[in-house]
Amino acid sequence: MTVHKSTALLVVGVLMLALRVGAAEPVRVTFINPDNPGNPFWDAVSLFMQAVATDLNIELTIDYGKGNRFGATEAGLAALRRTQKPHYLVYIYQVGQGEKLLSGAEQAGVHSFVFNTDIPLEDRAAIRYPGERFKHWIGHMVPNDIQAGYDLAEKLIQARLQMYPQEEIELVGFTGSRDSSASLDRSQGLSLALERYPQVKLRQLVFANWSRDQVLRQMPFLLARYPDISVIWAASDEMAFGALQGLRNAGRSPDIQFIAGGIDWTDEGIQAVAQSRLGATVGGHFMDGGWVLVMLYDHYHGKPIAGENATLRSKMQAVTPANVHAYLDRFARRPWNQIAFKRFTKTHNPLLAEYDFSLEALLNAPSRRDTGEAQ
Repeated sequence: MTVHKSTALLVVGVLMLALRVGAAEPVRVTFINPDNPGNPFWDAVSLFMQAVATDLNIELTIDYGKGNRFGATEAGLAALRRTQKPHYLVYIYQVGQGEKLLSGAEQAGVHSFVFNTDIPLEDRAAIRYPGERFKHWIGHMVPNDIQAGYDLAEKLIQARLQMYPQEEIELVGFTGSRDSSASLDRSQGLSLALERYPQVKLRQLVFANWSRDQVLRQMPFLLARYPDISVIWAASDEMAFGALQGLRNAGRSPDIQFIAGGIDWTDEGIQAVAQSRLGATVGGHFMDGGWVLVMLYDHYHGKPIAGENATLRSKMQAVTPANVHAYLDRFARRPWNQIAFKRFTKTHNPLLAEYDFSLEALLNAPSRRDTGEAQ
């Protein structure tokens, strides 16, 4: 049998790559979780990242930012001062603090990757885009929060109109903090949806700092001021639950008189949709931290971060009464550690031209047992 030289070189290249992947030291990644343990959304982010890290042999360290931007910045800088520095630092960008971490990582020679939040316009002029001012800033992945805010509003409005087609709807919204791009973008999505539905009147949009308790305290005043509200839009599931509790405390039936929804796909939010307590939850972006690890793994093995300006936008999706049971059938027990994440990498899947981090791809992913990996 005659073997062409090009074929032989290809085989040798594949074997060398396999040896390198198998023999290389684990990729060291430090993730700065911006909150404390116990936050439903960020706990889900960490859990999914840990599952990906285990399958890809990534040494993942999770440090906590204590729920404020200054604590998160100090945690990131402390990671950069360690004797054994991480290869990659992953964190969210926070107004007035993000540049400090970019500068610290640059000085330490550590690659940094920003995810989950966009860069505010007032900061963009100073920090530019990945690889421009800060050469060790290699990528940015941000969920399309404008679309998420729009989709949530549309799902809630359409559900209300199905019940009362001729009704003029009064809506109250709760958003996060004033220094969060996710908060501002989700609110912008709400505004865009309201332009499409002139019969919906926004009575007030309240900054509630992502807090269930703060929404609960605000609800009596809003109900007194706007007794005819029927739709409650919340930029997070946590705030949506604060609104529901506030309604119950006021003797109003949230299951009958109101439609409320949030963003984040928390376990509690998914269950509330299944029980018809929430009209929708929009999310899936808790997986973005895991997808970042896939890209960092490939970067470590010589694959550049793709996307315009090394920036990628992930799409969130709505879980509603129409699809919630299909979701629960597959993911109720969060079987993330059973998934073979190697198939999502370009390192182990050389024919992969573009990443596919869609929910459909995850649903169809083989298990580690199917691929012969140890459990």
